[in-house]
Amino acid sequence: MEKNITHFIETLREHYERRGGLHHAYLLDRSTARTRGELFTFFESDLGMATSGNPDIWSASFESFGIDDARELGERASRSPLGDRKIFIIEMQFITVQAQNALLKVLEDPVKDTHFFFLMPSASADILLPTVLSRLMRIGGAGCAEQVVDDRVRSFLAYDRAKRIVFLKTASQILEDKKAAVTFINSLEELVYSKARGAAVPSEIAQSLEEIELCRGYMYDTSGSMKILLEHDTT
Repeated sequence: MEKNITHFIETLREHYERRGGLHHAYLLDRSTARTRGELFTFFESDLGMATSGNPDIWSASFESFGIDDARELGERASRSPLGDRKIFIIEMQFITVQAQNALLKVLEDPVKDTHFFFLMPSASADILLPTVLSRLMRIGGAGCAEQVVDDRVRSFLAYDRAKRIVFLKTASQILEDKKAAVTFINSLEELVYSKARGAAVPSEIAQSLEEIELCRGYMYDTSGSMKILLEHDTT
């Protein structure tokens, strides 16, 4: 992990020096406290920005980044910086499609001297809309599409409904720990999505992806049941 983080900072520094400035938006395929610390060090040492109590640096962390969060980010980004530049660090485990569409409005017409750093796990980053990805400079997570998927996810997809119920009865962490459930759903989507790469997406895979997206939405509904959702047939 530390090697990947160091590589990110070195790549960011090299890009900054070669370009003579920052890109307006970066995507980092990592989401750790150490990563944020490295970023703050870069801001101080390379950009000459004070990071303690600086109103031009805004950092926030989200389990699921929704449309209201995207709108708030856009509103904050519309304000001019007090100093030379404004920095936003957004860490998220998931982002909804609606939020991505709202975020596009911010990324399509970036405010001068305003820069975004999005920190996401690779599996989540790989489900970003192509229109969003095209506006981000992506650093880290070499070969993200080829990430290793948890063996439990592969087994789960191979099971029929009856076996999935048995699996979920023993997978208490997935059912009770939202972070574990989030990771499981991410890997599940990545594996299903990998089958759909190409010009034509089979209808059954497209339906599975839609169902997984619904599952993600229900995951943050207090009335939703992970057990019921995951028992559903996902091709």
